[in-house]
Amino acid sequence: MEVAGKQSAFKQVKVVQFADGRKVQVVTLEKTKDKGKKRFSRKGLGDIHELDLAGAKAARRIAKAVDDGLVTWIEQTDKSARKRKDGALRYLLNNQSKALRAYNDHITRVVPDYLDTVADIRGVKKLLRT
Repeated sequence: MEVAGKQSAFKQVKVVQFADGRKVQVVTLEKTKDKGKKRFSRKGLGDIHELDLAGAKAARRIAKAVDDGLVTWIEQTDKSARKRKDGALRYLLNNQSKALRAYNDHITRVVPDYLDTVADIRGVKKLLRT
C-alpha cells in the first residue's frame, strides 16, 4: 500500500493505493498551527522577561504578607480591647507575635520562589555549566 499526499493550510489529501491496484482518495480536514508572532526580538530578552515576572510575583507576595500581618494585628488588638479594660496594651506583645506569625507564613516563600525561577532560566543554566 502506497500513500501519496499533498498538504494545504486546512486540508490534507492522501491517495492510498492498495496491492490489487485500487486507488482511494482520503481527505482530512485539520487546521495547521501557525507559529505566530515572535514574542521577543532577541533570545536573551525572554530571560529578562521571566526575571521581571518573578520580581512581580515576589512583590505581590510581600504585599500580601504585610496586609495579612497588619489585618491580624488590628483584629487581635480590637479583640483584646473589647475583652478587658486596657486589654490592647496588656496583650500588646501577644498581638504582635500573632501578626508576625501571619506575616511569616507568606514572606518565607518569597526568596525560594524567586531563586527557583532564576535557576530555571536558560541563560543562568548555561552560565553555571561553564
